[in-house]
Amino acid sequence: MKTPLNTEIEEIPHAGLRLLTANALETAPACFWTMPASTSGKYHPEFAAGEGGLVRHTKAVFCLVQHLLTLHDIGKGEPLYSLLLSAALLHDCCKAGTSGRMTCHEHPLLAAEHVEKTARTLPPGTVDSTLLRDLLRCIKSHMGRWNKSKHSAISLPLPRTFAEVLLHTADYMASRKKLF
Repeated sequence: MKTPLNTEIEEIPHAGLRLLTANALETAPACFWTMPASTSGKYHPEFAAGEGGLVRHTKAVFCLVQHLLTLHDIGKGEPLYSLLLSAALLHDCCKAGTSGRMTCHEHPLLAAEHVEKTARTLPPGTVDSTLLRDLLRCIKSHMGRWNKSKHSAISLPLPRTFAEVLLHTADYMASRKKLF
């Protein structure tokens, strides 16, 4: 399937993570491709507003992750490189939950569940279980300190590992209205 994220998907060096990412995005809720990054309009910059804004936000997170990987001297041959590119593309793939209209507080958990289900459809050994576990943890914790909501009893996990903090940092930076 041709998507607005094909170029980014192709930049994931690890073949298994590239396949998992492509398949998970192909089966993501249709609203992922059309909704704005912020359904309230309060929490993301203008470029991420309107039709397709979430995809533009995802591209920005992907780009920031690449810069942070370079900053930390993490090369394309390292599993962490592919893991974080994949996490950047998948972190908001279920942002509107099942409603398809509004941001769902539990979306990191729903995205991780979607990715895990997709991984089970791939041939055994496509993605090592440790790599998959770390990918799912990055996705689940990407909200950082915004892990609670008055509309939900669920507390999302906080980022703890270097990879989790790096993804959260890139997502946070891509969501800033006044970066400059």
